[in-house]
Amino acid sequence: MVAIAGLFLWSAWDEVNCVAGEMTSSGPCGIGLTSGGTLAVVGIGLLLIGGIVLFRGLRRPIGDRDAGDGWRIGQAVVVMVSGAVLALMIPRYACPADTTLSPVFHYCVNPTHNSPAPSPGLPWKFAAVGVGIAIGVLLIRWRSMPWWLASIVVVAASLGSASYVLWRTTGIPVIDRSYVSRVVVFTVESLTALVPRAGPA
Repeated sequence: MVAIAGLFLWSAWDEVNCVAGEMTSSGPCGIGLTSGGTLAVVGIGLLLIGGIVLFRGLRRPIGDRDAGDGWRIGQAVVVMVSGAVLALMIPRYACPADTTLSPVFHYCVNPTHNSPAPSPGLPWKFAAVGVGIAIGVLLIRWRSMPWWLASIVVVAASLGSASYVLWRTTGIPVIDRSYVSRVVVFTVESLTALVPRAGPA
């Protein structure tokens, strides 16, 4: 939870600390400003909650045989919430490349055509919620599950959903965008040079 809070705050700072003309993880400066502010508030809340949980966990390690079931229930709740958040962020509607989605009536429109938007994301939403609930129930019912295995499951679920939230909103910031851009361009040019060119027929 503390790691997710740090990731949210890092991405939010990258979004709100830009000037006109700069590029952020989500595109030109200012596009994801609202999302950046929301992530900053959520990140601060997660940082406080995660700090409290970490402090109490260090005082009473979860590997103790005399420890209660609270840690398992808490981890199960985190996995269920991660599944619900992932389901909320999965887009329900999708339109062809030459159309845009009407936000009110959910139609795919362009200057010459409009049609009801298909919803291929709806099954994935139900799947995300169902998998999160199933894994959460497993964490609660499997009393002999090793604490390290349960922790790996929780970290994977929470970081996965957090990364998807960032990808859908402000993006995941990088340290040096210009360096990454040069690496991508060099890789593409190198792969292009390896492709044999067709000679004259």
